[in-house]
Amino acid sequence: MLSLPRLNREESCLQSGRLVRTALLPALLVLALVVRLIGLEHEVEGRYYLDEGTYYHHAIQILEGELFSSTFVYPHLLYYLDAFTLWLASLFPGAVARLVSALFGVEEPLAISWLLLRGVVAVLSALTTVPVFFLGRRLGGTTAGVL
Repeated sequence: MLSLPRLNREESCLQSGRLVRTALLPALLVLALVVRLIGLEHEVEGRYYLDEGTYYHHAIQILEGELFSSTFVYPHLLYYLDAFTLWLASLFPGAVARLVSALFGVEEPLAISWLLLRGVVAVLSALTTVPVFFLGRRLGGTTAGVL
């Protein structure tokens, strides 16, 4: 009969500590994404924020073939990521519309596009959790990385 070695209490605590440390970063990422997605649809149909219009305008220009913008007021990487997002959404318009309607209650096509652009920024900002966690952990330990 095969018997598995029993873990003593110290080994068990070490393994549970490793498990907690392993789960910290994914948990922080989920928390960061949830915080950023809550309220994402706020005033999306009113288009009150003029900066978002700039991002939308340049993303549409890229999709129409103007790959390089002569303005350097905003970062171009975001223009290209926005254009990619709108292009990807155009491949599955029905599915995207249903998903956005179910999650955020937004149904107007232009408002859906604006919401998707906000989503790009939300995901990018949530991903900043990763380098900040590792930097904090390196400088001050796991607790500093979490904080």
